[in-house]
Amino acid sequence: MESYCDRPTVPPFRGGRTVTKKCLAQLTDALIAISHPTRRAIIGQLANGPARFLDVAKPFDTALNAVTKHLKLLERAGLIERRKQGREVLISLRGERLREVAGWMHEYERFWNERLDQFEQYYPQGDVPLRPLH
Repeated sequence: MESYCDRPTVPPFRGGRTVTKKCLAQLTDALIAISHPTRRAIIGQLANGPARFLDVAKPFDTALNAVTKHLKLLERAGLIERRKQGREVLISLRGERLREVAGWMHEYERFWNERLDQFEQYYPQGDVPLRPLH
């Protein structure tokens, strides 16, 4: 279950692992795709299993053309796939890219937790000296 862009080459931060430019582009595409509430709702719907286009579009009070655009963006980001089954096209979620995003975020969470732990060693119990702002 390797992933997070199939591992190592541009350091995200000191001490972190390196990431390829292709991986960064994939992460960017996925983050842009999940930035919109309609696309997040579509992902949530498809998490329950594959669905036909009209079933995906039904909950949204918008033109079918707008839903198509959302689906195309999700597909380009690698978050969904379309599969022809007989005369119907089924749309299904591809979770790999979301796992890559989660892995990337986990690295930054670890990084910041370590930094905050170091900070806490210098200022236990929140005894941070405050200077007045001028």
